[in-house]
Amino acid sequence: PERIIVDTDMSVDVDDVGALCLAHALQDRNEAEILAVTHNTGLEQGVGAVSVINHYFGRDDIPIGAYRGPVGRPADTPANPPIEWTNSGKGWYVADLVARFHSPIRDSTQVPDALTVLRQALSNAPGHRTVTIVAIGHALNVLALLKSPGGLSLVKRKVKRLVWMGGTYWDPHVEWNWGACGGPSNENATKCGAYSKLSQLTSDALSRWPVEVPTVFVSFDIGFWVRVGGVLKTGAPVNSPCRQAFVDFCGVTGGSGGMPDWCSARGRNAWDLIAVLIAVRGTGPPGYHRLMPGGNAFDAATGLNTWRDEPHKAQWGHFQLWSPEDSYNKTADEIDRLLLQTPANKFPPSPPQTPSPPPPHNPPPSPPPPPPPPPPPKYPPLFTYARRGGGGEAAAAAESASATRGISGVQHSRSVGAAAPALVGAASGVGLGVLAILLIRRFCTISRKGHAEEGQEERSPPQRLSSKTGGERFVRKMSTSTKARADLRARESGGLLAPNVRRSDADEGVEVCS
Repeated sequence: PERIIVDTDMSVDVDDVGALCLAHALQDRNEAEILAVTHNTGLEQGVGAVSVINHYFGRDDIPIGAYRGPVGRPADTPANPPIEWTNSGKGWYVADLVARFHSPIRDSTQVPDALTVLRQALSNAPGHRTVTIVAIGHALNVLALLKSPGGLSLVKRKVKRLVWMGGTYWDPHVEWNWGACGGPSNENATKCGAYSKLSQLTSDALSRWPVEVPTVFVSFDIGFWVRVGGVLKTGAPVNSPCRQAFVDFCGVTGGSGGMPDWCSARGRNAWDLIAVLIAVRGTGPPGYHRLMPGGNAFDAATGLNTWRDEPHKAQWGHFQLWSPEDSYNKTADEIDRLLLQTPANKFPPSPPQTPSPPPPHNPPPSPPPPPPPPPPPKYPPLFTYARRGGGGEAAAAAESASATRGISGVQHSRSVGAAAPALVGAASGVGLGVLAILLIRRFCTISRKGHAEEGQEERSPPQRLSSKTGGERFVRKMSTSTKARADLRARESGGLLAPNVRRSDADEGVEVCS
């Protein structure tokens, strides 16, 4: 895969979002490897938007670096013309992405400075000249790298080429990435705050870049004719920050958003996206693009650049991307196809964070809780367990006072209820098991006889008692049914079951008197 570093001014225009999403899509196809992303405006939350996109594609491990200077910082960016469309440098989607989606990084205070990240990414890259820097914003971080100690040498050793979206080709005018409001001689320069410094900074970066490392320029003119991203509104999931950024910026179809007049039904201009595509794939199949050697001259005083389409200027190391008119739709179709590609991340992305609605000012009182259900009727215990060694007489006395009460609609003979405690209290060791077996058999016989003699209701199906529900509470006090009593006595017999007590195949419980 092509190793790339993306240097973006993600803040105002939405093509930066599309470019980073495209880079991730190409990495999903094993065509690219994003070594780092650096941010080159002073908007602190811009780094958070980068992190949101990285997180969506499952790549929180990509290093992010931040520019900490005044260019693009909202406090240093006027809200008045001619740059009122920048929303004081905050743009129209960054704050929404950071608020709506989860990401580990929320602003530039959580990341190193861009120069540190650039130097580390280049130093750690294997091989000689294996990295392509994709500059899709201002020259601030590139200039800092070139001016840093050993920076020029590091670029010569590690950078294969610089793909830079900036300047113009056919239509001479001040292009935003390079000149913003123009140089000192431009009448608007003094009205743009810290952006007024951009022209001189760009000129300095261009002059310092080594001619040994080729520079491919993607001009304003090429991206102007290619529109992309409109397909995201209906083709991408709602939890995609790529989609949401386009909706926030222009409503995708031009119906709503921060800058609807800048969009068409096809989407937004593809300046930065073309730069990423060229950096990873080159000029593509025949007929798509080609590179023209020449020279790019920049005038710091005006903020204008001039391209000289002269083959002998190849020694400058400058190449201008040129695309025939019939390639525009083909390029747009390919970019849109990649933008709609499902992320290949390991974990599903976090859903959008929708804030909870505020509670009403005067909420209605909560209804009173329903009254508790009436307690079940308290029947005197059929018998009380007597520990070995005594207590049988007391249990027998208690039973004799209540043996005539019916349980579950069936009355039983007093002889069974009164004799059982005394027998249990007197027995010990093996004798207890034998007595319990005889007692259960006697009990089942009397129970069946009582049904036949008294014309009670039909015998209910065998009752199933779980063997996993803590038999101790049944041993202590039982007052539920005749069948439960028989099961209890079988358990107290040391695991010996009477012949008419059948254990289930799965040993999940016992069926009494089957």
